[in-house]
Parts: sequence; structure tokens; C-alpha cells
Amino acid sequence: MFLIGQHSALAYRRREEQHVIPGGKALTLIHKGLTTKQVLAYYALASEVKVQNLKVRAAPFEIYLNDPAEVKEEEQLTKVCFPIE
Repeated sequence: MFLIGQHSALAYRRREEQHVIPGGKALTLIHKGLTTKQVLAYYALASEVKVQNLKVRAAPFEIYLNDPAEVKEEEQLTKVCFPIE
């Protein structure tokens, strides 16, 4: 369970999926702040891929560098990764 707002909870069962990406290069950016603003990191990386004429070799992914449940929203750190050829 996780809280939605202050007064409601939603039971959520999630299917965990693992994906293995072969080692290699990745274009990365660390986003600090609200996860709702992470789209800006994706735009920045996608723009850089285009400017440098790079090829993305797998779906972008995120790595949470701290626990959003333990830090203030403005202190959340997320590494956004674009695997490239």
C-alpha cells in the first residue's frame, strides 16, 4: 500500500520486471527535484542525442539515487540514462 494524498490509500500489486541491457555507453543526467519535472531531463538528453548524432540502443531508464520516502521532494535525485551505441 502507498498513500495517495493525506486521507486515502490504494492497494497496488505490481508485477516486477527485470530487463538486462548489455554493458556499454550511456548518456546520463542527474535530475534533482520533483519526479513530475523529470520530463525536462528526458528532453535534454533526447536533444543531446540528436545534436551529437547518437543512436539510442535500448529504452531509457531511471535509477533512484535516494529514497523519495526519506527525502524532501526538492532533494530527490534520479539518474536518467539513455543507452547509446
